Amino acid sequence: MRTLLTGIFLFAVMTVCGGVMKPEDGRTFRLPSGAASGGTVTAELRSDKPLCIRLNGKILGYFKPDGGIIKADFTPAVWYAAENTVECRPEAVLTSVSYEDTVPEPAVVTKLRREKIRMNSSAAQPVSRAEKLRETGFNMVMGWSGIHSGVKPDDTGKNGALVSENNMPRLRFLRNEIAVAKAHGLIPIPLMWYHKETQQLMDRTAYEKCRSVGYGVQKTPCPLDSVYWDRLIKPTLKIVAGVYKELDASGGMMLDQEFYAGGYPGFTYGGAEDGCYCDSCMKQFFQAVGEEVDLSKAGKRLEYIVRRGYTLEDYQGVLEVRLARKLREIMREVRSVKPDFLVGLMPGMGNWYTNGVARGMATPGMPVLITGEGEYFIGYNQHSRENQEKLRKWGWPALYLPGLTISSYNAEGLGAKTVEAAQQSDGYWLYYGEMFFSKNPRIITDGINPSEYALRESADRYLAAMKKANAYLEKHPAPSVPPASCALFPDFDSPDFKITADGITFSDSAEVPVNLLTAKPRYVKGIATSPGGGVIFNMGKQGSNQAVWNAAVEPGRKYRMAMNAKASGLSLPVAGFRILEGEKIIAQSLLGCDGSPDWKELAKVFTPKTDKIRVMILAYGETGTFEFKDAHLASVVPLRVTSARLTGKNDALKLGIGGKIYAELVNPVTKLAYFRLIDGVNDLRLLRAIYGDLPQAVRFSGDISGNVSFAK
Repeated sequence: MRTLLTGIFLFAVMTVCGGVMKPEDGRTFRLPSGAASGGTVTAELRSDKPLCIRLNGKILGYFKPDGGIIKADFTPAVWYAAENTVECRPEAVLTSVSYEDTVPEPAVVTKLRREKIRMNSSAAQPVSRAEKLRETGFNMVMGWSGIHSGVKPDDTGKNGALVSENNMPRLRFLRNEIAVAKAHGLIPIPLMWYHKETQQLMDRTAYEKCRSVGYGVQKTPCPLDSVYWDRLIKPTLKIVAGVYKELDASGGMMLDQEFYAGGYPGFTYGGAEDGCYCDSCMKQFFQAVGEEVDLSKAGKRLEYIVRRGYTLEDYQGVLEVRLARKLREIMREVRSVKPDFLVGLMPGMGNWYTNGVARGMATPGMPVLITGEGEYFIGYNQHSRENQEKLRKWGWPALYLPGLTISSYNAEGLGAKTVEAAQQSDGYWLYYGEMFFSKNPRIITDGINPSEYALRESADRYLAAMKKANAYLEKHPAPSVPPASCALFPDFDSPDFKITADGITFSDSAEVPVNLLTAKPRYVKGIATSPGGGVIFNMGKQGSNQAVWNAAVEPGRKYRMAMNAKASGLSLPVAGFRILEGEKIIAQSLLGCDGSPDWKELAKVFTPKTDKIRVMILAYGETGTFEFKDAHLASVVPLRVTSARLTGKNDALKLGIGGKIYAELVNPVTKLAYFRLIDGVNDLRLLRAIYGDLPQAVRFSGDISGNVSFAK
């Protein structure tokens, strides 16, 4: 038992698994190193008035005092490994913070940390496959469970659950999957998704539907809907956890956070990424800030929120906090069935929705598996590092797993990139691993970002290469020191282009495409110009705006539209450009939901079918600004040039091509790409360390519409 004097209050901690600390300045605090990552964190504040409390910028809620004391749950927004900042309206003094002590992690987590997660996205069954997977060195499998297929909507479970052990036909497959995996030393984590069979179950209920700002009400459930979470997801996870307990096996479930039915693709991208604005979500937001409002007056709901002095980030932050609280309670019940039940998320982080779900599912000693998708086509990269840095700051228990699309690499390239990803993180996962066991897999030997349902060469070559890669990873789980030297820029010989480290220029004999957008566009509304020559659309002052050009083109010929754009505070994920034939959109490139404060090139290659098109630069929404410049439309010239063979034992290759073209490290004998090359230092040492000296060259490819400068 610990007893600490904090301010004028005496706190007696009546359990050995908790602690109390006093913030130094009544506004900021850091948790001690002994605090449980993901553990419950509560605080006491001294105030005679109700408070709207923010933690690290996120609105936690509106709290009323009891005897001059307010107790608040900080768990949904606390940073376990960084300084936390508390803000109150009106001002109040933070007097103490209570936390759980560190708890030991179960054996399965220790095993995965030690071995690194080596996951193939395939089922373990049949036995012959499980034997091959284990022989190759995988330790985890993720098959598509189809867990809700065949469920009878009129045969419900206890407490209104939409599923029960008796009405889930796929439980038989799942039980076999777990048994086969366990017998071969594999840990299964089958995938559960939202598909048409899920929607059919939801349709039998009065669930809350999502309401997006720009696209209205769809059948996709509200992100906080109790039917989806409490009557479908929770009982499903508890039933599956019961199967693992029955078989005394390690494993869990992976939750696919993209929705494949219902209207919106979930909340990870697309029309509902900005949030849900249904009556329930709106009421919960204003309750969290301590306001009573009449929603009948909130026609344009995000505009209504902004007019009352709040931001899009404020609103999304409340949704995230509420999600985290809901998922925390769900996981408490699930792990009461099996304490070491694993959960994974796909994708696992990136916005208010994914972060809220992940935070809620991460509990002391039981990290949530965060699968990355930003590595699909290029391997571990700066995006991966940024995700890991966020996880380190937030401090909640998580294992980060970069994902690689098999068909984007040849066999040795895939092996090298999986080792690199695992050394830099907590493991890797391969998509789509079922192709290793397809009787007649589709072979795509070339192309950038090819179909995931394919391979670049035979499955036997991939499995042999992965066996060597996994064996190397067992001996070398930690990354090497950075390479000491880089190869010189490769030597290219082309009659049409001059290629140097500075860029690509057309030869004197080549015809350079001309820009078709030299005339002044027609603006739907007024504009402002920036000192840098950009055109600014101000959503707050003018609402949605457009700039339109008409252009004559040659049907059947490829064209490239490009421009530089940036945005701030946009309420909708519709800002960029569109190419139209009549009223039909044939190509578009848009910024993300909230845009980017930095200049970003938006580009798209397209092939018109008619001789006239419209180019429309647009921004829709109720808040924020959008700025663009350097609009350029021209026919394209295909670029595909391979360098001379690289000589010597090169440790690394440094490039700075700014994403203007694609670069690949290729085998000049087979013409297959090992992997994509990215801006910065590309470490080549693993390829040699695992597979010996292999022939290497660099291939540049893309569709260009003029000279290309690699300068930023």
